[in-house]
Amino acid sequence: MMMQTSNSDASSKTEAPRPRVQSVARALALLMEVASSSEGLTAKELSDRLGLSRQTTYHLLHTLRETGFLIKGRENRHELGLAVGTLAEAFNRQLSPSAELLSIAREVAEETGEAAYISGWLLGDVVVLANVPGRHSVRVRDLSVGTMGDAYARASGKTLLAFAPPAIADRYLLLHPRQQVGEATIVDHEGLEVEFSRIRHQGFALDIEGYSAGICCISVPLGRGAATYVVSISCPKDRFLSNKDDYVRVMLRIAKKSAGWFMPPRTQVTPTPS
Repeated sequence: MMMQTSNSDASSKTEAPRPRVQSVARALALLMEVASSSEGLTAKELSDRLGLSRQTTYHLLHTLRETGFLIKGRENRHELGLAVGTLAEAFNRQLSPSAELLSIAREVAEETGEAAYISGWLLGDVVVLANVPGRHSVRVRDLSVGTMGDAYARASGKTLLAFAPPAIADRYLLLHPRQQVGEATIVDHEGLEVEFSRIRHQGFALDIEGYSAGICCISVPLGRGAATYVVSISCPKDRFLSNKDDYVRVMLRIAKKSAGWFMPPRTQVTPTPS
């Protein structure tokens, strides 16, 4: 598998292509900036944050308000409008996993007692599609439904990359420069090659504080061949070290059982290079 190197040794080839319609890109940047704010933002704050002229910012905000994507709330602070709700609802429908996938996650959560997650390929990215709480309480950073990015650091992402066709994995790594998100994050070319080979050989992936401090994860592919979905669990490091072998056996057994009746159509979910 030919993979690109990390951010520090990547050339300009890893840079994302510039948007073709600058005004659209700027409007979307405004929308995303407002979405990331808990109290809304004024036009001046948006102008300063994005480095846009005041006039350009006013024009874009006016368009976004007219189309229902933003509203002006208290103290002239811009907040998300009702049109965003339509997009969010559609996005949630798109992410909704099948009953079979949810059944697998529930069985894993019940037998291990840990929070279980279903992740898969969606539009060229690795996305968390469902989560089921376990009996034990553990807070894992940013693993809500819809979480994407940093696939090379998460057990689920590493599993999907390891079992993906080489062109798919290479393209993902090319478009997502790697960075150290946890103490044990693997970002270098040789290290990821070894990790992916290990995952393919043993049939599961481990994340020992590679994504979040104090948290460990196990991920197992679902289906046969190029995996399009995985089931994962997360737990504190001490409980992981005490129960890892048992957890792995349970998850492999459930995944093997499910492979007999659950075979996702590859053409529907496996991303293709463009």
